Amino acid sequence: MRVDVYNGDKSEHLGEGVYSEEADVHVIEMPDGTLSSLENAEAPPDASLIPEGARVLVVKDNPKIVLDDGRVVYGCQVWWHPIFTDEVSQRVEEMTDTVSNALLPFLKEFSDQRVQEFLLQEILEGIRNKFIEINQ
Repeated sequence: MRVDVYNGDKSEHLGEGVYSEEADVHVIEMPDGTLSSLENAEAPPDASLIPEGARVLVVKDNPKIVLDDGRVVYGCQVWWHPIFTDEVSQRVEEMTDTVSNALLPFLKEFSDQRVQEFLLQEILEGIRNKFIEINQ
């Protein structure tokens, strides 16, 4: 499936690519609650890269995307969406907006905005994936 990809804060368009598979990725949760990952998020980080008080989380079935320029990114690192016809795109946008608005009050209990955004992104990706599966 073709996808359009932006960096984690949506400030840079990374390009288009292909959702190639789902992969288990490693995310480092810092003591302050912020999250990070290696460029190759499938590789477990070396113990020397994990700050004291941080922990490594394994996120199962995370989208692996190969951009047209050959770079590989993961769903936990970027914002992405499938490239659909205009009609289907409109339906997906409406659905994700509705879900986002419904979830925001519940996500507010996480004080770190990056954690809120990460959780929301993971939930929306799951919904998009199910929508794609149903409409293929």
